[in-house]
Amino acid sequence: MRILSIDEYNTLMDYLSARLRKLLEHENIVRELQGNKPKDYFHGRYPLTNCCSYVFDDCIAYRVNNNLFIEILRSYYPQALLNHSDLFKTGDAKAIIQALYNVMPTFGWSLERFAKFLSNEISIYCILKRNSGYGEILRIDLFRKLCPNKMQLEKFDFIGGIFHLMKHFSIDGLNLSVGKDRNDIFDIENLIWLIICSFVEYIKTGQEISINENHVLKASFYKEAETDIYYINTLYKATI
Repeated sequence: MRILSIDEYNTLMDYLSARLRKLLEHENIVRELQGNKPKDYFHGRYPLTNCCSYVFDDCIAYRVNNNLFIEILRSYYPQALLNHSDLFKTGDAKAIIQALYNVMPTFGWSLERFAKFLSNEISIYCILKRNSGYGEILRIDLFRKLCPNKMQLEKFDFIGGIFHLMKHFSIDGLNLSVGKDRNDIFDIENLIWLIICSFVEYIKTGQEISINENHVLKASFYKEAETDIYYINTLYKATI
C-alpha cells in the first residue's frame, strides 16, 4: 500500500469528482422516474488520508475510502457478530441489518430508514490507472438492495456489495452473512483487498485468481452502461 503525493491526490480527485457527478445526475434521473426525491447534495472529493494505492504489474489501483464504511467493517460488524451471533444464523439479511442497528448510532431512525441509508449512502471506490491515464472505476457498496429469497420468500437476501459476498466467507467457522459457506478469513476488511485484486485481474484478462492448485477466487462485476461505473456482484472460492 502506498500513500499519495499531493499532486497525485489532486489529479485523482479531479477525475473521480467529474465521474461521480455524472453518476449522481444519472441516479437522480432514476429517482425522479421512480417518484423519489433527487439528491440535492454532492460528495465528490475525499480527504488525502482516505486515499492509498496499490501497484500491480500493468496498472496502479487507487483506493478511496469512506470513513463510515471502514468503521462498519472494522468495528460495528465485528461487534454485531460477537453480540448478536444468533441473528447471523437465520439466513435473513434483515436480521443482519437488525444486528447492526443494535450496535450502531441510528439517530432515532426506523430500521427501514437505517437499511436505506446503508444501501444508498455509503460506498468506497477503486480507480485504475495505466500509462494512458485514469480509467475504470469500481464502486463498492455495502449492498445495493434487499430482495426476497427465491426459496424462502419470508426471508431476504443482500443484492450486490460486500454484504452479499460475505455469505461466501466466515470467521472462526461463523458465516459472515446469510450463507452457510465456511471459508475462514482473518479480517473482514481484507475482503476489500480481495475485491481490488479480482477487479484488476478481471479488467486485465477476464479471468479468476488462482488460490492454489485446487481452488480459484471467482468474481462477478456489473458495468452500468449509462455511467461506465463497475459494481461488484459477488466473490467466492471455487474448486477447479
